[in-house]
Amino acid sequence: MDAFARQGHDERPIGRLVAGHQPATKTGGSVVSTTLRADDVTRTEYRALGDVTGQLCTFFGHDLDTDAARRITQALCACERIDAFLDDGRDRDQAFADLAAAVRGDAHRPISDAAQRLADAFADRATADEIVQWLWHIEAATRRQRTLRRGAFIRAVEDEGRAFAALFVPLFDGAPAAFFTFFATLGPPGNLIDKFLDAELDHKNRELLLPPTFWHRARLLLAFARHAPRVLVTARRRPAFLGWTLRLAAHQWATSRRLAGHDARPRRARS
Repeated sequence: MDAFARQGHDERPIGRLVAGHQPATKTGGSVVSTTLRADDVTRTEYRALGDVTGQLCTFFGHDLDTDAARRITQALCACERIDAFLDDGRDRDQAFADLAAAVRGDAHRPISDAAQRLADAFADRATADEIVQWLWHIEAATRRQRTLRRGAFIRAVEDEGRAFAALFVPLFDGAPAAFFTFFATLGPPGNLIDKFLDAELDHKNRELLLPPTFWHRARLLLAFARHAPRVLVTARRRPAFLGWTLRLAAHQWATSRRLAGHDARPRRARS
């Protein structure tokens, strides 16, 4: 077990946090006022995710209000920087300890700016300790992906996707219960497709130990296929959703090919 886990951080799966979440009722919480800068998002997939989440809500007859959309985009921007910070070659235990302290308000850590933006996005929605707990679940699953055992790798990818989706649940104010049921199914298959598209790039960046062979990608697709029926069962407006999904997949494939043409993805985090 990693050092940070020994400090009291639970590694149990947190998919139940998504499945059990009920739509929140607004209580007049403060609007996040942080101004987003163009350099907040340096990877195309993070830039697109803010729009994607809003589009998913429309399939359930729900439009994100301005505050919710701003919070989700701000959280995604912060997550991109945090991801780069943790992957930047430093001691990972110390890096996560810095991140946890920064989320809790320590302004003197190397990732303090991004961590505070993340905390601000969850103002009146989650405590700093809850945010750290969710981040630890993502981090624990990320570490378990550095394996040469394919079955363990697939399970870790699924857990990471489930944990990442759970992190954003408190930000979907006013969405219907059916949306949360649907959203709970998206994390694992979404992350499997991400790993399928980015396999070559992740291997170049030494984030993936398994070689990005045909069989590696085939296993990812097979795992994705196991999740697909539940996604479709819980989706609304299925023909429109399927068409939208195919267009998004085509866009993400083209993006991954462009990124794979470079030697490596930019990993330097700027706090």
